[in-house]
Amino acid sequence: MVKEAYNKIKKKYKILPDYDELNIEFEIGYINNEEFLLREIRRKMNEKFIIFMERLCRILQPEGISIVEFYEFGCLTKDQKAELFNLLKELRFQYRRFINLDLILDYKEEAKTIRDGLKFWKSFRKKILPFFELVENCWAREYSEKEILKYLG
Repeated sequence: MVKEAYNKIKKKYKILPDYDELNIEFEIGYINNEEFLLREIRRKMNEKFIIFMERLCRILQPEGISIVEFYEFGCLTKDQKAELFNLLKELRFQYRRFINLDLILDYKEEAKTIRDGLKFWKSFRKKILPFFELVENCWAREYSEKEILKYLG
């Protein structure tokens, strides 16, 4: 149902990416409202951006009550934290760009942003994955009692 509606719109806005590619990355097949389909797809894409912005923020600036976040924060070097912050900036820029379209209400711009957003996400995903793997592997390594006590106080 969504696929058919999307492909109909794609005939008008030829710059749109392939439905299956978007669906794999952003699960757009779950969209229920087809009336403003491109808007809904953009919002679905932005949901994923939000999830990863929140994850990056928790790694870069742990809240005072979470030992998990403090431990993960401690797994990164200063340079890695700087790289992560730059990736967060890239993601935040995309997020803001997507949000601004709610004020513009232009289907051509929606199509362009969806195309560019997919291209951004595929590149971003490759850049961010090593950091998430690093944090994951941090949990697999051995740690000393002294190291844990610095997180526990």
